[in-house]
Amino acid sequence: MRSLGLIALLLSSSAAVAQLSLQDPSMTSYNKCLREAIEDNEVQKAGNHVSYSCLGNTARSWFESLKGDEQVRDKNGLFVARYYGETGYCAHQIEDAAGKAISAYICEIVNSAPN
Repeated sequence: MRSLGLIALLLSSSAAVAQLSLQDPSMTSYNKCLREAIEDNEVQKAGNHVSYSCLGNTARSWFESLKGDEQVRDKNGLFVARYYGETGYCAHQIEDAAGKAISAYICEIVNSAPN
């Protein structure tokens, strides 16, 4: 009988962990970005990768749910980047290419293309 109690406890713990991950703000924002990219036709295919991009409030919300900051400068300006595992990142552009202050958000999800 004790083993059944332990199994029930393990099952309820597993359900709680699954519920927490479903309610994770980063995962919720990830899914919202993916849906928005598809709805707005912001999907690019390059080789064996598919890239989904979202902008504006959706990107800002996801950016704010992520931790860590890495400054990245490229030809378009200066960005603060935050990463979501191996497949996603968000960036807050803080300077344009000329060094002028700006505030814009973009997030991208990159996955392997289905065969």
